[in-house]
Amino acid sequence: MIIYLYRFRSVLFTLILVVIGSILWNSYVLYNTVKKDERFKMEILATSLERFNNTDLDIDVSLEYRIISNNTSIPIIITNKDNKILGAHNFDSVKSSKKGFLEKELLYMQSGNKPIVILKDLEGVNEEQYIYYKDSSLLNKLKYFPGLIFLFVVLLLFTVYFYWKNSKESMSNMLWNSMAKETAHQLGTPLTSLLGWSELMDSEDNKSEYFGEIIKDITRLQTIADRFSKIGSKPKLNNEDLIFHLKNNIEYLDKRSSDKIRFTMLISNENLITKLNPVLFNWVIENLLKNSIDSIKGEGQIEVKVIKREKTTDIYIKDSGKGIERKNWNKVFRPGFSTKKRGWGMGLSLAKRVIEKFHKGKIYIKYSEINKGTTIVITLNRD
Repeated sequence: MIIYLYRFRSVLFTLILVVIGSILWNSYVLYNTVKKDERFKMEILATSLERFNNTDLDIDVSLEYRIISNNTSIPIIITNKDNKILGAHNFDSVKSSKKGFLEKELLYMQSGNKPIVILKDLEGVNEEQYIYYKDSSLLNKLKYFPGLIFLFVVLLLFTVYFYWKNSKESMSNMLWNSMAKETAHQLGTPLTSLLGWSELMDSEDNKSEYFGEIIKDITRLQTIADRFSKIGSKPKLNNEDLIFHLKNNIEYLDKRSSDKIRFTMLISNENLITKLNPVLFNWVIENLLKNSIDSIKGEGQIEVKVIKREKTTDIYIKDSGKGIERKNWNKVFRPGFSTKKRGWGMGLSLAKRVIEKFHKGKIYIKYSEINKGTTIVITLNRD
């Protein structure tokens, strides 16, 4: 189904490009056709003017006169060889009466269309005169028509993309929420039963030596269920000490990881109050630290550093693991993408969702290089 959907989108996108290209090409052809037609009209007009000026009045020149008088759309200026304006037609009478208006129009015309030469007989001497003209209002509209069409299509595509993206995000959120709530619900039933059995075992004298570890695992399962229940709904943010939660996570995983992995905390001892949801934030930090542990083969180091800025707090988690290729820096935050052979590709996507959607912060890879390590940064707002 997904393959067919991608094919349909590709075909639709190709069809849109073909339609846009066809519209632009036909507009270009129409523009050039009208432009050539106007040039041809100006040449006929020049010929008519030349015959009209060089013919005695008693000779019938009605055709030439009709050709000249019928030009009501193309502005023209007639000059002599010294650029002195001899006449102007099809300009607004108010504007053309203003000083310097026709001179400016002439400069504009001279930079545009090539002038047409007409000859006027002055007592046996042919004097060259020039007809300058500019594009008609119709041609100017055609000139900007392709741009307007292109702008309209871009706006249309942007609207469609924005709608599609919002729809996709809404669907993704619904799936996330449904999955998280269902997971929390499924964990709830066996947890309730386990808690009942643990209380019964606690009341007996012959408790096993492993009873304490069972209680720890049950508590751990409760924490996991709590995380899923919170990610499935809008979590509440409280004023929490960021340093306290970071240290707790580091100490917890330090005791449960290999002795060959060294943890370094570049963290101040002072409280750093930040708006957090402790359950979800601890989940993110635990996920990132576990990823760092998994990426280290043999001996290695994990460094956690906190930088307090004016309005934000930056948390740097740096490891000396196997690293991530540059082309995958953004992909690792997508659901389902994983660089591990048996990875589900959910850890970093969950972390991104928790930090950016719920805490309105940022999470990104600051640096990573194969066999040298990775540095991931979390930026949180303190207000």
